[in-house]
Amino acid sequence: VDAISFENANTQSDLRSRSGKFSAMLCPEHPYGMTYRNYDCRMGDIIHVEAWRWGSSGGIVFSGNFNRDFYFSNSQPDETDSLGWQRIVINFTLSYDMSGKEIGIYLHNNNNDTAWFDDFKIEYHALQ
Repeated sequence: VDAISFENANTQSDLRSRSGKFSAMLCPEHPYGMTYRNYDCRMGDIIHVEAWRWGSSGGIVFSGNFNRDFYFSNSQPDETDSLGWQRIVINFTLSYDMSGKEIGIYLHNNNNDTAWFDDFKIEYHALQ
């Protein structure tokens, strides 16, 4: 498996975490969190993204070709655990051939409130 790296490591915080020791803290000074880019997605591929949020603002963004082909975001939780962490999910089937174009998946908080994100997960299912 090729190594995968995420951008915006400067948002790592030990003030709160859902699992492990760290989470991503997003605030007005650092509104963008963990960011993943892919340049080899094809029409019909399925991408599942989820993250757990502590706080009331911010969510997941999924964009194609620097927002020119598509832009989709979700900040509405579908589940809250017993500690108050809220799960946010995006399920997306690509309706564009993005081979050679950028797919961006990232956490974003454009609010003045601070939010923490943990357990960021991306599942990619390539169309065979």
